[in-house]
Amino acid sequence: MYANTIAHKDLPLGTKVELKNPRTGQTTTAVVTDRGPYVAGRDVDLSYGLARKLSMVEDGVDSLIMRVL
Repeated sequence: MYANTIAHKDLPLGTKVELKNPRTGQTTTAVVTDRGPYVAGRDVDLSYGLARKLSMVEDGVDSLIMRVL
């Protein structure tokens, strides 16, 4: 729940990525550890810890920039 992990449909498990919230300028790194999301229009699911680091807890959904490391 608090780890820097994400779910992604296609990236191999263990892939490291950098996530940036362009609205706040906050950046953090994460590792793909699960599959999903299975909601149309969404590319990744974040752990609660990452959502907190990227100031997304209040809104629940936001646009991010993701870069594979």
